[in-house]
This record gives sequence, C-alpha cells and structure tokens, in this order.
Amino acid sequence: MSSIFLNELEERFLRYVKIDTTADPTSSTSPSTQIQFDLLNLLADELKEIGVQEVSLTPYGAVLASIPATVDGEVPTIARPTRPPRHHPAPRFSSICSTCWQTS
Repeated sequence: MSSIFLNELEERFLRYVKIDTTADPTSSTSPSTQIQFDLLNLLADELKEIGVQEVSLTPYGAVLASIPATVDGEVPTIARPTRPPRHHPAPRFSSICSTCWQTS
C-alpha cells in the first residue's frame, strides 16, 4: 500500500477515535446516546464527500450507502438492509448473493 493511503487511513482513524461515543448501558435505544450520532454524522458526511450515493443515517444508528459498481454489466447486490425486528434495534442485513456472508 502506498504511504499516502496509509497516512490518510491513519489520520481518519485518529479523527474517529477522538469522538466520544460512550454508550449508556441503561438505555433501551440504539444508539444509546445522542453523542454517538457525532461519529455517525461524520461518517455519512465523508461518504458523501467522496461521491458515495444514497447515503442515509437510520434512527437505529446505521449509516447506509450505495457504492456504484465499477464493472460493466449486471452484477448482484452483495447485501441489502432488512427491517430490524422490534426486540432488537440494530440493523440486520440479508444477502441475495449466495457466496457472500449472511446474517439473518
């Protein structure tokens, strides 16, 4: 990997870890605190800056986005979000590509 890429990667990582994302263990929500949205909003903004499409932030604390294909022709979707169950506020993903990892 190039040193320019590694330097940028390190800068981003250090910027992310400086953001307070302390959770509230007594909370029944996800994310459990409003301050956790600081990191989520930064990630969403940076994705938009680099041209990622359809960037959105869910109420349950997931940043979703579409990255355009870089190949010609039809290619399968790797993963798509599904609605989380009522008892578990975290996002779930189901794959429509049988060779990709799946959780459901």
